[in-house]
This record gives sequence, structure tokens and C-alpha cells, in this order.
Amino acid sequence: KLGYRADTVANGLEAVSQFERTSYDLVFMDVQMPELDGLDATKAIRALKNGKHVPIIAMTAGALQKDREDCIRAGMNDHIAKPVNPLEIAEKLSKWLAGTREHEPGETVQVIGGETTCLVFDRANLIRRLMGDEELAQTFVAGFLDYLPQYLAVIRAAHAQADAVAVRRGGHTLKGSAANVGANALSAFAMQIEHAGETGNLAAVPALIERLEEQAYLFIKIASAQTAVGDKV
Repeated sequence: KLGYRADTVANGLEAVSQFERTSYDLVFMDVQMPELDGLDATKAIRALKNGKHVPIIAMTAGALQKDREDCIRAGMNDHIAKPVNPLEIAEKLSKWLAGTREHEPGETVQVIGGETTCLVFDRANLIRRLMGDEELAQTFVAGFLDYLPQYLAVIRAAHAQADAVAVRRGGHTLKGSAANVGANALSAFAMQIEHAGETGNLAAVPALIERLEEQAYLFIKIASAQTAVGDKV
């Protein structure tokens, strides 16, 4: 919609490989990816001859100052917090592709965030982030509902295997995906599961999974009614 051509890849190794083959004007870099995370992928790109000056913008659910500083130290120029706002993307594209580079890698970049709410379905904010595109919002929600049972199954399986790393990863994935479609309460519980996995507190996970499933049911019920995707559910 913004008029740019974009290529996508599935992980950090593919990002580096694609960058070696193709010249890009700007890179949006997810921080947590399989095979090679965004921090190491950025370092690898910076080591390439054609990767020393291209703007690299972090895209991450990590909103702490430490997360931002890690991105800058890795060689990124800027930061966008998830869930992603298309208007903010447009602003970053305009800033970094217009040659107005106020920050170079290694400098601290101030990122403005907003307050977090815990609505079951923040449809209004989803529509706003999609620049008023109701049809696209419906597609986003339907796609998320398709994958929601899989997200929940991954977390259950990880807990059953007492795999704290997989619990953290499953919670992180669901946290970001839920936030992207406005499932704020679901995202909040997924974040708690992510934290439980990160700290090794697996004893807290069963109760959190129960609350997660309650929120999933509520989101399905409300989102299906508000976005006309009931048949897909």
C-alpha cells in the first residue's frame, strides 16, 4: 500500500543469504528468529561489503530499554515495537530512505511507546493500524484464528515435556501474533507464559495455560462476531 517492493524470508540465515544476493535500500529485522536471531544476522550483514551503510530497523516485541540498546549495539539504526503500526513504518521509511539519518549505528535511539490495555479484542486499534482497511483486518483475524489451536498445542506440548526453552519460545510467538491482531488479553497471558519459561518457573504454567485458553475462547467468540469470520472458525 505504501508503494514499496518488499522481500521476506523465514529466518536470520536466509536474511543474510538474501542480502548477499540482492541490494536493498532498507532492512526491517525481526529480533527473535530461528536458525540465526536478528542481532547476529545484523552483525553478519554489517560485515558484508554492501551491508555497512544500509539502514536496519529492529522489529521486536521487546519494549525494555535493554532490548533497544542490544539492537543498537548489534549495528541497527532504529527500532519499531510490535504490534507494528503501518503509519510508523511509513514514518521510518520516509526518514531513513530520504537520507535524513539523524542516528548512526551505536547511538541511542529514543522510541516512543504507548500504554498497554488488556481488551479481549481491540478491534478499533487493529483497524487504525491497518489504515482503515476492514477487509484486511478480517483477513488478519481469520489467519490468526487458523493458527491459534497450533499456538496453544505447542505451549501445552512444551510444558508436558518440561522444556522451559520451548515454553518461552511458544509464549513469545503467541504474544506477538496475538498483539498483532488486537488480542491484548491473550497476548498478556502469553507474555506471562514466556516469562515463566524464561525463569524456569514451569509450575506456574498449567494455571497460565488455563487462563490462556479462556482468553482464546473469548477472543474467538468476540472476534468472530465483530469481523464476520464465524464460518472460518
